[in-house]
Amino acid sequence: MSHGSAVIGDDPRAPNSDPRSGKNHDHPVKACHNCRRRRLRCDRSLPRCLKCASLGQECQGYGKLFVWTHAVASRGKMTGRSSFAPSTPTPTPTPGVPPSSPATAFSRLTGQNAPPGSLTPADEQLGLVLAWMPPSRSLVDPLLQDLDPSSRRYLYHLCQNKVAFRLCIDIAPFDPPGRNAFVDMLPMARENGFLMHNLVGISAMHLSKITRFTAGESYWTRKVMIDALAAKQRAISELTLALDGRANDGGSSSKRDAILAALVFFVNFDLVDSGKETWRLHLEMAGRLIEEFERSGGGRGHPAGTGEALVASSPVQNLLDNLLSMCVAYYIFGSTLTTMTHDAAAVAASAFDRLDVVAALRRTETSNYHSCPAEVLHAMLLVSRLAGRAPGLPRERVVAEASAIVGRLVGFDVEAWAAALPGITDPKEVRDRTHVALTYRSATYLYTLLALPLEGVLRFSDGLTVEDVFTDIKFHTLSLEDGSGFFKALTWPLFMAGAAVLKPEQRQWAKEMLLRILEELPWGFLMTALEALDVIWELRDTVAGREQTTEWNWLDEFRKLKIDALIV
Repeated sequence: MSHGSAVIGDDPRAPNSDPRSGKNHDHPVKACHNCRRRRLRCDRSLPRCLKCASLGQECQGYGKLFVWTHAVASRGKMTGRSSFAPSTPTPTPTPGVPPSSPATAFSRLTGQNAPPGSLTPADEQLGLVLAWMPPSRSLVDPLLQDLDPSSRRYLYHLCQNKVAFRLCIDIAPFDPPGRNAFVDMLPMARENGFLMHNLVGISAMHLSKITRFTAGESYWTRKVMIDALAAKQRAISELTLALDGRANDGGSSSKRDAILAALVFFVNFDLVDSGKETWRLHLEMAGRLIEEFERSGGGRGHPAGTGEALVASSPVQNLLDNLLSMCVAYYIFGSTLTTMTHDAAAVAASAFDRLDVVAALRRTETSNYHSCPAEVLHAMLLVSRLAGRAPGLPRERVVAEASAIVGRLVGFDVEAWAAALPGITDPKEVRDRTHVALTYRSATYLYTLLALPLEGVLRFSDGLTVEDVFTDIKFHTLSLEDGSGFFKALTWPLFMAGAAVLKPEQRQWAKEMLLRILEELPWGFLMTALEALDVIWELRDTVAGREQTTEWNWLDEFRKLKIDALIV
């Protein structure tokens, strides 16, 4: 009897137990098998090691391993043989290159051999990851057979397991069945080449970033990045043709859905890359498409003006709700670091201004990546819009509107909101969502004081200082347990808090928290956020020695630099 290739370990989801003492431990005592073999420090998180996930590997668990050896016998002449068939001559290996080396893995992936002496430790790590990738069952689909081997490898990185895309684990707080709407992206991509190339490109960029963050720059990380950019260019070309086709014949609703998905994931591509450059253009186009949804009666189930959380009628509808919510959230976060009077933003604003933002966000409060209450995000947007209109309004009116926004923030009952979320019954999840929401509320309050630095607003806020807000954000951040899926949602609050403080130890703490998120979420926009903090701190320290800095507004100074960054 021949055996298939498999590695079987203890269920990583089960708590580690000690049968002698009868005690259960919340975290495993030993590192996972991958980290022990590679001599890495394991985070020992459940249900899987996050370090394995960040490297694109399947965690093999913490207990005893049973390894199938591929052999038909463990003793005698057939030891090591995988079948009873006569053995065939093995191909002559390339001189100087072991058959299982990273160079061979890259050759299989790209169809090219590495230049002599070009492999670095980063290449070896990425090569081993790629060599580990087996053909995915989901890629046996006949509609995917025309993809080249490189694209198939990248797609496998995207959908490593049966539950969700590898990348979609990054953009959702949890990944249980039914809670990650993005699992329906691949079926939609089968029928739309522009979306398929988009997913291949973002997966390649994601793989490149993982290796660059963990092992540094190398020849092959650059090669994978080139593949990512080439796939993105193919996606843009095919999307242009699809948009031209819709202009001529109107197009189907399914085609429109796929175009919206592609546009939102173009923004995600930019976030994985750096969070700069073209994200605003893609967001503008998505805004125009959303406007079409609303003009056509809300598209397929996008009822404007509804304030209730809706239950999706189908997986596709659930996906569309999450895409729409993600698009709106990106628009709001993007408005905080730039002014709403920016010419490029004015085009998209016309579409988003016609949208019931609270209803769109509320439909996905339990599944969106940021876990921020719809009311808090809406307050953030109101502040951005008021800051853009403030130069042409009487000061008294600006103070009144700003004070009303602050009043809504202070009066928003976060605990009641978290307890009333539909489908959330785990007390720990309710508690974590409460901490995240309170962090966002404090950061939005801080943003209000920066975007609208008015004395009347300060008086209304009962004298809360930047130090008070920073302390509040720090408390709720540290209240999240290690391994919480919500920790990666705190980038924007940590950035706002870190940019506002003066003390070196406070700045260092904010930077360490962002670096922890970067370990879990290897997206380029986090590096941009860290670089932006260094720029802001340097600007502030430069003026500190020659003038009074109590009125120095880092947000105004950052906007003058015209760094069009999206930090989410």
